[in-house]
Amino acid sequence: ATFLITVAWLTFHLRQAVAAISPAPVTFTTREGFAVALPTRDQVRPLVMVLVAVASFLLASFVSTQWMTLLSWWYQVPFGASDPVLGHDAGFYVFTLPALELLRGFLLGLILLAALGSAGLYFVAGQVALTPFGLRVEDRARRHLTWLAAAFFLVLALGAWMSRVHEIVMPSGIIQGASYADVHARMPAALVLTAAAMVAAGLAATAAVTGRVRLLIAAAGLYAITMLGGQAYAAMLQRFAVTPNEQV
Repeated sequence: ATFLITVAWLTFHLRQAVAAISPAPVTFTTREGFAVALPTRDQVRPLVMVLVAVASFLLASFVSTQWMTLLSWWYQVPFGASDPVLGHDAGFYVFTLPALELLRGFLLGLILLAALGSAGLYFVAGQVALTPFGLRVEDRARRHLTWLAAAFFLVLALGAWMSRVHEIVMPSGIIQGASYADVHARMPAALVLTAAAMVAAGLAATAAVTGRVRLLIAAAGLYAITMLGGQAYAAMLQRFAVTPNEQV
């Protein structure tokens, strides 16, 4: 199932990029005077499908090695004891959290593979190019890659929410579990970062529809500033709190 999902996802995105390649041979001349012939759409398509199959196999193979994580999540039972901060059953940290980590990694792999493959094909098609004036991205490539950026921000939102949960079980200095700074700084900051990532995803989606690249830049800036601000606040509280290592 993982292999088929990956094949379908990559095929959908890479076919859109392949469609931007000219069906007729295109030749351009370099600054040194050499003539370079770009591959045609029909020449690229078989190679793309081979790469899709290989990438899908590798990603699916990785997920398949985590079968015990998925099996434990599927047949999990509650422990009957909850943590005092978030109220999750202990079984959530043992069974569900590792499965969510696997899901996040799988989704991140799908998005990065689609983005890298599509960007490479758009470069071949001339939709993405490096010019003396900087990077040039045509509308077709911009829309497609911006939608993938929106999906990337959604995965970042999931990761930010999970980082809040991780504070309960991760060691904090010499103690195991959430410290004062974790509960009062890092966990609230993770929630804010989750919201910022979701807003960034909305801004990226709007940029894909309207073509306003500034919205995508604003989305990246919002996420970066929120993340750095949360880290700075947590570090400050860890340093100056009266009981920074208090066990919760």
